[in-house]
Amino acid sequence: MEVEVDEKELTAAGAELFSDGRHGVRIHGWEIETRKRSILNSSTHKLELWEKKLETCHMPEMIFGDSCLVLKHVESGTTIHFNAFDALIGWKKEALPLVEVPAAAKWKFRCKPSELAILDYDYTFTTPYGGSETITLDEDNHEGGEGSKETCILHWEDCKEKFDVVALAYKEPILFYDEVVLYEDGLADNGVSLLTVKVKVMPSGWFVLLRFWLRVDGVLMRLRDTRMHCPFENNVYPTILRESCWREATFKALAAKGYPTEAAAYNDPSIISQRLPVVMKKTQKLKNEIQPQTDEGCKVIFCHKQTRKRLSDGARKKIVRDFNITDLPDEIFSNILSCLSVKDAARVCLSRKAWLECWTLSKNLCFSSDMSGYSSLDDETKENMRNGYTRLVSDAISKCRLREIVKFHICFDLDSSHKSNIDDWLQFADQHKVRNLVLELIRPFNPSIVNYSFPKITGESLQVLVLENVDLDGEMFQCVSCFKGLEQLSVKRANGLTHISMCGSLVCLKSLVVRCCYNLEKIEICDLPRLAFFEFEGRSVCLDLQRVPKLVKVSLLGSDPEFFGFYFKQLVPCLAQIRKLKIENSLSCLISEDENAVFRVPQFPKLERLKLLISADDKSVLLQLASFLDACPRMRKLWLKVRFLEMGTKLLHAQGRVHNSLKKVKVNGFSDCQAAVDIIRFIQETAVKLESLQIDPVAIWGEKQF
Repeated sequence: MEVEVDEKELTAAGAELFSDGRHGVRIHGWEIETRKRSILNSSTHKLELWEKKLETCHMPEMIFGDSCLVLKHVESGTTIHFNAFDALIGWKKEALPLVEVPAAAKWKFRCKPSELAILDYDYTFTTPYGGSETITLDEDNHEGGEGSKETCILHWEDCKEKFDVVALAYKEPILFYDEVVLYEDGLADNGVSLLTVKVKVMPSGWFVLLRFWLRVDGVLMRLRDTRMHCPFENNVYPTILRESCWREATFKALAAKGYPTEAAAYNDPSIISQRLPVVMKKTQKLKNEIQPQTDEGCKVIFCHKQTRKRLSDGARKKIVRDFNITDLPDEIFSNILSCLSVKDAARVCLSRKAWLECWTLSKNLCFSSDMSGYSSLDDETKENMRNGYTRLVSDAISKCRLREIVKFHICFDLDSSHKSNIDDWLQFADQHKVRNLVLELIRPFNPSIVNYSFPKITGESLQVLVLENVDLDGEMFQCVSCFKGLEQLSVKRANGLTHISMCGSLVCLKSLVVRCCYNLEKIEICDLPRLAFFEFEGRSVCLDLQRVPKLVKVSLLGSDPEFFGFYFKQLVPCLAQIRKLKIENSLSCLISEDENAVFRVPQFPKLERLKLLISADDKSVLLQLASFLDACPRMRKLWLKVRFLEMGTKLLHAQGRVHNSLKKVKVNGFSDCQAAVDIIRFIQETAVKLESLQIDPVAIWGEKQF
């Protein structure tokens, strides 16, 4: 909905639009702003950070992570804001029971296993979120420090007050209107899950509608509306009412009342909201509680467990030790700060004068940066941001007061033009005995850009080294791999790397990851007594693995048609010891010209866990699966990521066989088609001791979930 604003109406109401490039309005002490940004994707570190904080890899298809609505009352600092991350926190905590789609009936077969788990999370992303509230005081409007004796705390309190319907129905000019989408999911073409927030500003006040709309076709409709209203008054603290209403009904219940059952009839939640019965409704009022704040700071009270027991028994003596947190030794305080990023540690230290320099004691120097929207910026802005980032890092490490650093993380768009700065940072890491060094130089694909080249350092204290878009040749790679104590090495997009040779007991590596080094021709690894994990992604190269007795986990990712037929032959010396194998590539290369003649997968006698990417539109997929099951007699866990390019493929039948060890299977990317159902039926018929089968329509997988 587009709203044309009359300048005369704005002036008459005492309002003005922002003139600094922001989208919003300033009126009666309120600053109301909307931000609309692009969808988060896998290339941004923010999505990975969200998954880590939420402890899940399941996310809506479209998350507008940087989009938000912010309403700030300048005088009191009262701020109401709406964002996707806080909404997903609510979804994760509430964890509603699963909603079963009609296709689920096809997944439940009468044969084993007796316990069939379709999903292990609420895929509808239903959230009880009703907005976020904080106190944000500007330095110009609030003098903190020693002069501050009070702290304001916001909370919502149930009340009997109702919205003034008559006042809201009164026709007023709209001074500002906008709608922000926070996240959306298509439920694998089984409906819609949508969270939006709308704001409307009138001369008398503002009104917000936060709406979560869910339609699972043929099953359920759910509507959660949160309305907020604030009249413009001359009070120090604004009066804000919030009404939350939860409506829900099944298609079956609506059909019984004579309403249509077609999903197309329920595209607009505003039209059919009154047809849905109310599950819960309440009204709340925002309260501002003033609490005194002393100069003593934060006190921590320690009471020994046995002391508490004696006190509960009525002992006369009470042993309690209390002290100010600022009295903690530097070593302990630095350990606390090391759990935070550099930016968060600096913010904590700004809260008290005595802590202003304490952030320099942090053992984790993680200079990660939000890169969302970066690619759309002009070249001049990008260069200014790069220069600002290099100044920030250089200034921060110059103030570091510790001799040893646990982690040093660089993540930004840098290249060879910043060589002097990066060389200084790596010299700092070498001198301060950094154990975990991550150098992620995120660069857009551009053949004319010259990557930064890794210099010679001692690396005596390094245990983990991660390099991305950092060039190093075969000689430098061998030098790096021989760092005393280095256990994990990951190299990604090293364009100058053509040959890898690691031999001899001097190499202490336990994990080696080589990804997207497209000029690489040969990998030679032999006589590495500690190497336990090897991952390779890229084009087919000559791979020579000899005498790596502890290598038990291998991951192969590639796109060449002959990829796995080629690598299976080169892995022969290690096949008998591999326990975990991940293969992410189309397996159609395992089928010869005769559709019924399958490439015989070599035997993996000790393999226990297998991850496979399969194409459900490939009619030979069951033959491929059967070949792997025959080759892995001790496999206990199988994880399949199913890919669909065409629907309606009729799969070739695989001859009856029995697998006596397979107990757990997870299928990602499941779809409601006959080919997918045939895959599930084949697994159930083959794995006679199957205990758990998880089916998830989301086509992603992660290392920690299986």
